[in-house]
Amino acid sequence: MMDKPHSPDSEQPPSPATRSLAEAGDAKAQFSLGFCFASEGSAPDYLQAAQWYQKAADQSHALAQFNLGVMHDRGQGILRDRFNL
Repeated sequence: MMDKPHSPDSEQPPSPATRSLAEAGDAKAQFSLGFCFASEGSAPDYLQAAQWYQKAADQSHALAQFNLGVMHDRGQGILRDRFNL
């Protein structure tokens, strides 16, 4: 995951079909939703991105695991433990 990924699809909201698949448990669709939320131009929704990445990561989706790790490292979409900084 990069700060502002460049992809032709990154500026478009997720399709209803992608959301339906994600809600039904499809790991690729969950990753796709996470990516969409993480790369929403100037106002990414890291909380939503982390939630969708987590769902995909729980199903062994490697890129979701990686992006979630990067987000944790940066403190994006998670609560930071101020005592362990």
